[in-house]
Amino acid sequence: PGAGPVKSVADCQTVPRWSPDGTKLLFMQAGKLFVCNSDGSGLRDLSVGISPLVIHGGYSWSPDSRRVAYCTLNNYNIWTGRCWVVNIDGSNRKQICPSNSLFPSWSPDGTKIAFLGYGNPNGICTVDPDGNNLDYLLDLRGVGWLSYVYQSGHFGWSPDSRKLSFFLYLPGDGWLMRVVDCSSKALTSLPQSMTNGENMGIWAPDGSDELLILGTGYNPELVHSDGSGRRKLFKDPTPVYSFDWVQ
Repeated sequence: PGAGPVKSVADCQTVPRWSPDGTKLLFMQAGKLFVCNSDGSGLRDLSVGISPLVIHGGYSWSPDSRRVAYCTLNNYNIWTGRCWVVNIDGSNRKQICPSNSLFPSWSPDGTKIAFLGYGNPNGICTVDPDGNNLDYLLDLRGVGWLSYVYQSGHFGWSPDSRKLSFFLYLPGDGWLMRVVDCSSKALTSLPQSMTNGENMGIWAPDGSDELLILGTGYNPELVHSDGSGRRKLFKDPTPVYSFDWVQ
C-alpha cells in the first residue's frame, strides 16, 4: 500500500490491535476495553458493567474476529485478576478462568485460551473458550513466577497451536525463554535468551517450528523450538530491540 492520509479514529492509551480479519480495532482507554470499526465508527465498550479495570496488554482476539478474551483487575490489585470472553457486540460475556488469572491468549486454531494462573490454579494453563476443560501445561506451585508475558500482551502460540513460548524464571537457571508442548507438557529452555519486554519468541508463520528470539546482547537469533539449529541473524553483534517476520 502506498502512503495515504493519516486519520485519527479513537483516543486510546495502548497500541490498538487489529482484528484478524482487518475490519476492527481493539484498544484500552481509561481502564476500559473498546472496539471500533477501522474508520472509527461503531465504538463499543466491551467492559461495560464491570467495575474492575482492564489490564494493560491483557486482551486477545479470537481467530474468527467474533470474540475477545481479556482480563480485569480491581484497583490494580494483581490478586484480583479475572479472565473473560465476550462477543464483539458486547453480548454473552462470561468469566472463563478461576480467580487470580491473567493474560488470556487465544490459540490460532481457536480451540484454546492460554492464561497465567497465580493461586488456584498456579501455573500456565489452557481452557476452552467456554470455560471448560482447564488443563495445566506447567505447574508453578512453589516453583517460580511468570513475568513479561508479552508478545503484544500474549503468550507466543505456534501456528499449529501445539506449543507456547514465554519468558519464565526457574531456580537454577534464572530468566530464560521457554517452550512448552501442549500435549506432552515437555518444557524446553533456550539458554542465553533475553527479553525486551515485548518479544517472547516470534514463531515463523510458515509452520517451520522456528522462533525469532533475542540472544545475549540483544542479538536476534533463529532457533527450533527444541533448541536445535540455533544461529545468529547477523555476523557482527547488532543489538536489536524490535523485530518480526515478513509474511
